[in-house]
Amino acid sequence: EQQIKEDKELLNKNNKIISIIKPIEEKLNVNKKDYDYLIKELKNIDSKILEASSYEKEIDNKKQTIKQIKTTHEKYLNNLKELEILKEKEISIKKIILELKEKEQYIIKYENIFKEYQEKNNNYINEEDTFFKNQAGIIATKLEENKPCPVCGSKVHPNVAKSPTNILTKEHLDNLKNELNTIEKKKNDIKEKLTSINTKIETLLSNIENLKIENIELEYEQLQKNILICEKDIEVNKKEFHKLYFEINNKEIKIQEFDYNIF
Repeated sequence: EQQIKEDKELLNKNNKIISIIKPIEEKLNVNKKDYDYLIKELKNIDSKILEASSYEKEIDNKKQTIKQIKTTHEKYLNNLKELEILKEKEISIKKIILELKEKEQYIIKYENIFKEYQEKNNNYINEEDTFFKNQAGIIATKLEENKPCPVCGSKVHPNVAKSPTNILTKEHLDNLKNELNTIEKKKNDIKEKLTSINTKIETLLSNIENLKIENIELEYEQLQKNILICEKDIEVNKKEFHKLYFEINNKEIKIQEFDYNIF
């Protein structure tokens, strides 16, 4: 009986101890769950921080790409303006070269017509002189002593003109004069054309800075090289623009329609 009594007391003590320990154990289990949950949340937060950092880096890259797009597009527009200026200059220089070639042709024409005019003019002067001498000779055949000359009125005729052997008619002289007038008109027309060409050349030259006409062929060759370089630059910038824009938007766009406001 004594043993049973002792066992009961021991059992009661153990139950008391268990009743004290059990809440503590339960509390510990709850704290462990909270701890595990917090650890899990911390891992999620770390993951989101890494994700945010990656996204921030992506945003920075996109900002840099946008700057490159703007720079490339500005280069493209500047190249277009430069090409337009070069093309206008090319057209003007080409016109000047054509005018100079035409001028050379008209100079040759003028030299030839001027030579022909001089020959016909000299011929006309000689024929006219001969004609008047013939007229004087014809009048001389009708002069009589002590009768007044129909030209000068003198009654004395000490040195009369000789009678002509080849008589030139007024009609012949008029024909020569008409031919001379025709040649002179052609000469003047060519001269006016040359004046017009010179005016055109001067006007075209006034629109181009630092262009020396004696170097115009070399200038034209260099200009064409510059145009090719500019066209290549435009293509390079255009391709670079499309590449950058596609990287940031995953779609194509017409570079002429590009608007910075889309960003």
